Amino acid sequence: MQMEILDTGRNVTHVKLLGSMDANGAYENILRFENVVTSAREHALVDMSELSFISSIGMSAFVESAKALRRTAHKLVLYALQPNVKTALLTAGLDKLMVLADDMQQAQDVLA
Repeated sequence: MQMEILDTGRNVTHVKLLGSMDANGAYENILRFENVVTSAREHALVDMSELSFISSIGMSAFVESAKALRRTAHKLVLYALQPNVKTALLTAGLDKLMVLADDMQQAQDVLA
């Protein structure tokens, strides 16, 4: 997995995930993701358009990040999910901890 930090021009952490979010997707990057989205103590937008696979390790990173953000009254919003990734997150019930949005506009609307 690779991560790019994007600039929204707002007080929102915005990142893009690429590749595969699993044990082979560089565990260090998964830890970096958690640190980046939770350390700023602001809402986090995550572009998932180029994330092709997520395992339980990746899901755990989202759960921990969403919980940390909730403690500071912030949200984790994932958008533009690939169908297989969205299905995995919905099957695991993670839509109850974080927002799954269709596109960036819908994601930003959630935070408005």
